[in-house]
Amino acid sequence: MTTAAAVVAAARAEIGYREGPNNDTKYGRWYGLNNNPWCAMFVSWVAHKTGALDIIPKHAYTPAGAQWFKSRGRWGSIPKVGAIVYFNFPGDGVDRISHVGIVEAVWDGSIVTIEGNTNADGGREGNGVYRKVRSSGIVGYGYPAYESPVTGFPLPAGEVFGYRKSSRIRNGTESPANRTEVMRIQKRVRAKVTGVFDMQTARRVLAWRVYKKLGRGSTVGPVVYDAMF
Repeated sequence: MTTAAAVVAAARAEIGYREGPNNDTKYGRWYGLNNNPWCAMFVSWVAHKTGALDIIPKHAYTPAGAQWFKSRGRWGSIPKVGAIVYFNFPGDGVDRISHVGIVEAVWDGSIVTIEGNTNADGGREGNGVYRKVRSSGIVGYGYPAYESPVTGFPLPAGEVFGYRKSSRIRNGTESPANRTEVMRIQKRVRAKVTGVFDMQTARRVLAWRVYKKLGRGSTVGPVVYDAMF
């Protein structure tokens, strides 16, 4: 059996992958059902890579994956790291479970996921593998029978993501090490480009995050930074 950490690490390594024309992906080719929506095939591929297909179902149809967990008594509403999370986004025109991802971290009131076949805006049909913050549309969680289960933990952002910056960029940030990144952020949110994260920048970041449904904070951590760039 495998561990939650191994599955999350394998999924994390795929962040940034982009599909080719007509839903062409390595996940679809591996599955044998290429050129189709592939969020569940991505999860299945990660399970295959980590030797976890005995505890995570190989599936392309998301409701079937959810039913697999339910039939084994491994379904619930509590988020856990390494859980397989299933979504329903009725506003997209399909009122059923229609999207799936892997829980990377559990925060207060939201989860951080790694998902295939989504996009920067978090739609269920997209162009690649992204890290997302989700607090709505969650139908439930499938709990693989990991060798070392993890119940979920809020870790410092750098530890959760293995990101190149372990600290959050916030009001008052002006060290030489952060100056270039602050300038990038200022250009992105259309603030005055000074290299110093001042109150104007913080207000612009807040407005940008609210517009992108990334919470009401004015700091830029790894998830927000990824969404910006």
